[in-house]
Amino acid sequence: MKKRIGSLFLVLALCLSLMPMTVLAEDATAWDGSVATAFAGGSGTENDPYQIDDGAQLAYLASEVNKGQTYENSYFVLTADINLANHDWTRIGNSFSDALFGGTNYSLFAGNLDGKGHTVSNISIGTKSTPLESDVFGLFGATGGKISNLNLDGITIYGTAKKVSSRIIGLAGALAGSASGPIENCHVTKLNLTMNTPGSGTAAAYWIGGLVGALDGSQHIEECSASGTIKELSGKGSIGGLIGELGKAAKITYSHADVALDVESDSRGGADVGGLIGKGNGENNPKTVISNCYATGNVTGGAYSGGFAGSLWGLNIKNCYATGDVTGAFASMATFAGTDAPAAYAYGSVTNCYTTGKVVGTASSTYAFMQQDATARSPITNCYFADANSAIKNPNETAESKTSEEMQTEGFKDALNAEDPANGWIFREKEAPLCGAESADYTAVNAAIAKANALNKDNYKDFSAVEVAVNAVVRGKVIAKQAEVDAMAAAIESAISELVSKPADYTAVDAAIAKANALNKNDYRDFSAVEKAIADVVRDKNITEQSQVDAMAKAIEDAIAGLVPRPSSSSSSSSSSKPSYSVTAPGATENGSVTVSPKNATKGSTVTVTVKPDDGYQLDKLTVADAKGGAISVTDKGNGKYTFTMPASKVTVTPIFVKIAQQPTGKTFVDVDKSDWFADAVVYVTEKGLMNGTGSDTFSPNASTTRGMLMTVLARYAGTDTTDSTPWYQKGMEWAKANGVSDGTNPEVNITREQLVTMLYRYAGSPKANGSLDSFSDAASVSSYAVNAMQWAVANGIVNGSNGKLNPQNNATRAEVAAILMRFCEMSK
Repeated sequence: MKKRIGSLFLVLALCLSLMPMTVLAEDATAWDGSVATAFAGGSGTENDPYQIDDGAQLAYLASEVNKGQTYENSYFVLTADINLANHDWTRIGNSFSDALFGGTNYSLFAGNLDGKGHTVSNISIGTKSTPLESDVFGLFGATGGKISNLNLDGITIYGTAKKVSSRIIGLAGALAGSASGPIENCHVTKLNLTMNTPGSGTAAAYWIGGLVGALDGSQHIEECSASGTIKELSGKGSIGGLIGELGKAAKITYSHADVALDVESDSRGGADVGGLIGKGNGENNPKTVISNCYATGNVTGGAYSGGFAGSLWGLNIKNCYATGDVTGAFASMATFAGTDAPAAYAYGSVTNCYTTGKVVGTASSTYAFMQQDATARSPITNCYFADANSAIKNPNETAESKTSEEMQTEGFKDALNAEDPANGWIFREKEAPLCGAESADYTAVNAAIAKANALNKDNYKDFSAVEVAVNAVVRGKVIAKQAEVDAMAAAIESAISELVSKPADYTAVDAAIAKANALNKNDYRDFSAVEKAIADVVRDKNITEQSQVDAMAKAIEDAIAGLVPRPSSSSSSSSSSKPSYSVTAPGATENGSVTVSPKNATKGSTVTVTVKPDDGYQLDKLTVADAKGGAISVTDKGNGKYTFTMPASKVTVTPIFVKIAQQPTGKTFVDVDKSDWFADAVVYVTEKGLMNGTGSDTFSPNASTTRGMLMTVLARYAGTDTTDSTPWYQKGMEWAKANGVSDGTNPEVNITREQLVTMLYRYAGSPKANGSLDSFSDAASVSSYAVNAMQWAVANGIVNGSNGKLNPQNNATRAEVAAILMRFCEMSK
């Protein structure tokens, strides 16, 4: 790290006499008075990076770095988008100037940050009335590690450069003022950057860029962009839409800027202003390259201004273009580069580039492509400018800077293609070549991610490979990197294709088979139905077919319940045969009916009693007594079915049905009007005795409903007597647990819409879910346990959604519960 810092200082020192800059008194404003005490997780290694998921944790990183913790060789990731609105941001690494002059009072973030495609938005540094005075500006003040896959949206910076001794220092960019590490796939939108420098003092370093103010030597910017506006009020420094100035051997590839640059045209300042870069570093180094980049912003003012670069100064530029207009410079301006710099620094080159903008203004010199007033300057090869600029001053005709008409005549496109077919250019008929910085096509990636999101991860043995492939997607790739984007989509599809489903749960099937095996088939008239149900069991089902497995278990249980015991043996029968006893039930009775199976049973066998109340009635009491009138214990199996164990005597079954108490309905509730969408549902559930009012004349349709209330409602619907329950939900809760409708937990907690649907789904026997949730915008927010239930409810019209949303996590109101119950009951008839 010391070597990297030193190399940046060397680059700065080379330009001390050429650049205006500024510095600030440090902003002591804390993060809304609360700085996080730890990151969200991680240990800082490459395999276990520190996790940052909110603004307070990002501010904590800033506070630690600004106290001297560099985090050198540590790793960080963003795990969520972060909104810094309403907070005055303090840069991560907020001091730089003392280090430039050999001091030790500086702070630098030397770690590596992967934004994972997340966005940090609404960054505010300084105000128009009170600009911040500092030497560095940006989300980061100064960085030394790699910054990648990060988006910045809505960045406002008002700054004044800082005067240190007689020197002025001000490095500003949305991402960082100074960077001595690589920057990849980072994008800036809605930038509003305004900078100024004091009127006196030597401009030691004054560099401003839409992304970064200055990039250290041997580093690179790849697949990055910036859009917005930059204003410089003093007419000093190197100012570019993407970067102010490059260091020795630095590179920019597959990047672009759409930044409107407005710089004071002050002859004393000598600002170099370019749509992509302010100027080079004056080094005779062929490795300092800008390739496959473009700039589209207009450039206004400055001393030396160009649509792509203010001054070449050792830059080697190839396969690039600029389309912005250049106006109002003081000294010279051109559609591509304002000047080649003094002959002593003319080490650069421009190859395979073009411009289409206009040059308008009062500069002392204007050029159609680039100023080249002297001989032995940087070569210009295979380049052209718009025909409309052909009359503008163009010295050195041998420089091969031609009009577009001339270049097409000379086979410009064919020459480029033949030179490097894979250089990332696209050629359009009768148009200029477009740079490879255009966006790649992510259609296949998005489709693969949607396919993965539609899957229930709980249904598979290991879903991690899919999650890794999805998380590995990097947004912002350019068209020249389309193969990499296609590989991301292929990786997700491959991971999905290799998923292995979890096996279904056969516990209920095994229990039913064990129950059947415990029976003596010779005790029953016909045992074949049980044997067939067991033979029909298929063991290779997976979790997505759980409903089929549950149906197998139910088929065995139903066959067992339908067994008819053989009649008791006569006196001549073997003494070892078991006697059977009669079970008497009245059949049709007042307000309901009752049946028993079997009607004759041996001691210890199970007898099933089925009761069915008439409409408007419910079972009040079921009495099962032996021959002496003794009460026999009964088990409620739900759905009007009860079982008991046969004693060694005849049994009498007696049901008592009572009328369901009527509740006020329709307009008798003061808070339910006939025109309300839920009015009919309120009438329905209160007449059926499923729900009661909350008062003598109120229903409270907008109030929430508890889990215990729904358990009780479904128990009533199943024919269970829930009166005299202590607490009031106890009987309903016990019924729900016994019948697999709910685990019975949290009866006093409000029930959500997806919990409501899931209880109804289980009550219905968890049938096959064949509905689709694709038409609902919040389908992904349905919990995994509730997906099948919600699909079933949508398919059967039980849930319709609201404004295209399911709102699965919202508490269910009493009106919604009433409506869903009515649809469920009507569907179940």
